[in-house]
Amino acid sequence: MKIYWLFLVFCFYGCTISLDGPEQPVKYVDLEKFMGKWYVIAFTPTFVDEGAENGIETYRLGEDGNIEIEYTFSIDGEFESHLQTGIVQPEPSNAKWRLKYNWLLSFDYYLIVEIDPEYEYTVIGVPDRSYVWVMSREKKMDEKLLVEILTRLKERGYDMEKIERMKFSS
Repeated sequence: MKIYWLFLVFCFYGCTISLDGPEQPVKYVDLEKFMGKWYVIAFTPTFVDEGAENGIETYRLGEDGNIEIEYTFSIDGEFESHLQTGIVQPEPSNAKWRLKYNWLLSFDYYLIVEIDPEYEYTVIGVPDRSYVWVMSREKKMDEKLLVEILTRLKERGYDMEKIERMKFSS
């Protein structure tokens, strides 16, 4: 009986640690397959893209091994484009990038926390789970798949009230 209670305590403790600890990236991302256009399907808005529509992130692998990121979207019909650099961290997964916005500003890590085996959708998060982006190769994602992804995000500790669905013009 003591072993049973010890097992339950261990399981509960283990679950608590995983939600309280930082988000973890997937084990491996093939950067060549990851490159290209991704439509933002659902996201946690930042001060830059509050009220955004038509969000697209485009990734290009630079000769230096860094990722050139262009995020385009519209707000009130006006298109904006923001450039960033993803500096792939020296680990075998390729799924953890340091974001750099210009020569001066560098921010937290960008983590690929889910990737479809066929690279048709991906989920990007940050270690403290304060931001997340669900992206697809197509403008529209299967609703059942999106609900499954959002359910997993909730189980992993993301604040569902902050996540919005991106709108796209026809």
